Amino acid sequence: MLIERIFFNEINRQEFEMILKTIPRAVSLCSSFLSLIFLGFFLYSVFINNIGALEPLTKNGEVRVHVLIFGLGILVTFVYLLIIYINRFTLISIDTEKQSIIFYLPLQFKNRIYNFSQVQSFRFDSRRTKLCDFKCLVYRLTDNKSYTISDFEISNLRKIEKFSIENFAISKGKDFKLLS
Repeated sequence: MLIERIFFNEINRQEFEMILKTIPRAVSLCSSFLSLIFLGFFLYSVFINNIGALEPLTKNGEVRVHVLIFGLGILVTFVYLLIIYINRFTLISIDTEKQSIIFYLPLQFKNRIYNFSQVQSFRFDSRRTKLCDFKCLVYRLTDNKSYTISDFEISNLRKIEKFSIENFAISKGKDFKLLS
């Protein structure tokens, strides 16, 4: 009985204040992490464990050059993709009662809290892949920082987009030129 009252009070409280939070897509998170795990496993196989077809050592115990170049190429690709993923993954939370927008960078362990007045504008963008294009929202703030959320990573981008159109200025281009 007490739990029900607490639950219903929480629901009633949420009706009066509007909080929008981005919801990460499980498929994109899982596929990204699985691909990084696969590349990491492949690196392990090449450098530490012997793969039958790619015997990394000669009979004298020296490393073969082609295996070394191949392994280093995979290592550079792995580190590059990891850095991109860590820098790009962003979640946001919008609280209309407090007039604030919070940008979460969970893989960097950072949160940035801004008032609505600190959001200069936002613009639409797209990320192209071989299979399809993904819609992005790019927010420009008064401290000249910009944050991007994309349709690939976020499942409720349309709600965030609708709220942004109603509450923030729309701009175009990489220089965030305001639309009149």
